[in-house]
Amino acid sequence: MDTVDAVLERISPDNLASIQTYLVKILLHKRVFHKFRMSSKYFVITIDGTGAFKFDKQPYENCPHKTSRNAKTTYTQSFVEAKLVCPNSFCISLATEWMTNEDGQVKQDCEYKATLRLLDNLKTRFARLPMCIVMDGLFFKKPIMNNIKSKQWEFIIVWKDKTRYDLQDKVVKQKAKDGIEELQYNKFPSKYIRNEYAVEWSSKSLVDKTIDLYYLRGDKIKISTKQGVEMSYTKFIYITSIPIDRSTAKEIFNTGRRRWMIEKEGFNYQKNSELNLHHKMNRHNIKAIKSYYTCLQIAHLISQLVVLAKQSIARTFGSLKEVWSVLLNILKLCSDYEPIALKSRYNLRY
Repeated sequence: MDTVDAVLERISPDNLASIQTYLVKILLHKRVFHKFRMSSKYFVITIDGTGAFKFDKQPYENCPHKTSRNAKTTYTQSFVEAKLVCPNSFCISLATEWMTNEDGQVKQDCEYKATLRLLDNLKTRFARLPMCIVMDGLFFKKPIMNNIKSKQWEFIIVWKDKTRYDLQDKVVKQKAKDGIEELQYNKFPSKYIRNEYAVEWSSKSLVDKTIDLYYLRGDKIKISTKQGVEMSYTKFIYITSIPIDRSTAKEIFNTGRRRWMIEKEGFNYQKNSELNLHHKMNRHNIKAIKSYYTCLQIAHLISQLVVLAKQSIARTFGSLKEVWSVLLNILKLCSDYEPIALKSRYNLRY
């Protein structure tokens, strides 16, 4: 690993990022994710930020830091991530934007600025990919929404309480004029549990100047069928750029709920599993830290492919152990491999 560390400190993180992008493009070309698209058109992309590492001493130049009331300075490294999510728990990274001190000393970066850069990065990597961006309420800001719409994408954003009172007043007025439609349905995840859903939405745009915004709310009640009592109640409220009607309300509501996948299937799994995202593989070189993180995302991508297709893989190779043996043999041949040859083989569209 000392040799690996020395190599990753010298190469550009963009090189590994281009490999990650190329792998995803091959999967898109193979139409692996097409059946999971929203409205048979948009690929669902979730964006969120998280912290990865903490240091007691400055690990590298431009590392963000915080100073407590006791004058203790803690250095932290955070980033904003874009992941493609699917209903079958597939959650793979498309791009990462790291937060650093903008002036190298004092001025701190933030999730808002990093997200604007991330959106531009996504457009550069996947220029023709139709996306629906699903985000937390932190990103309910006009510059971000304008940025998304300028790229001809759509968005679904969590609408938190005590924000945008002007739009809340418009929702109240639409309710008074019967401009809010409703839909109710049930799901039975098991014979002992019944989930009751009540979804309401604005059929007309709330009109936020340059962008048409539509309101959608869903209430979920979890009921024990055996005892006949309510077990839990959850409320979901979203703002979206997609026009809503009775045929699309349920799908848009379920798509908005996928936002949690980037935390559960993405960050939390990578931090608490054998991937061990929190482990500091390098403590002083930001290039190596970024490259290690990209390698982790590539490994997670391959792992998910193997796990989700383990039945068909087992029939072909006999066991998962044999699959990893084959993959290792392929990696050993990569030194004599010309990427241009494979690039000409696949006519990549995205």
